Amino acid sequence: ELVVGVASEITNLISGEASIGYFDQNYRSSLLKDVSGVSYSVALEWEVTQMTSLRLTASQNVVDSTTAGSGGILYSNVGFGVDHELTPEAHLKFDFGYYNGTYKGIDRDDEGIRVSLGADYRLSRFVHLDLLYSFEDRDSNVAGQDFTRNQVTFGVRLQY
Repeated sequence: ELVVGVASEITNLISGEASIGYFDQNYRSSLLKDVSGVSYSVALEWEVTQMTSLRLTASQNVVDSTTAGSGGILYSNVGFGVDHELTPEAHLKFDFGYYNGTYKGIDRDDEGIRVSLGADYRLSRFVHLDLLYSFEDRDSNVAGQDFTRNQVTFGVRLQY
């Protein structure tokens, strides 16, 4: 994979990163189809206020596949997110994303959405509590590959 990119503070309130590249995955096995194409990534962040920021993202890349006959999946993603500081100790985070996955070498296309809502509370400089709810809904043109997932995670983070 060959990638070039740039990161910049566009204004005092807006920063961004962009990259473009080309990937070429060749497999020794003749059972897997080679995968090549353009990859890209774009991320913009806008500090709406001192306490709220918005993110916009888009990307395309290839990931390895564990599905028989497919060496790779070409994923395209778009999304947005919001971070908000309620207090210096408490933060909220919301993310929404849409994805499309095209399996190379077989006839399979997946698309779906991911939504998450989380909170982070700082007990001290060293201890954080995290709570996250995630929802994902995937539709596939292959029978039995659709799913809906609801997940709640809780964590204690120690940092130094």
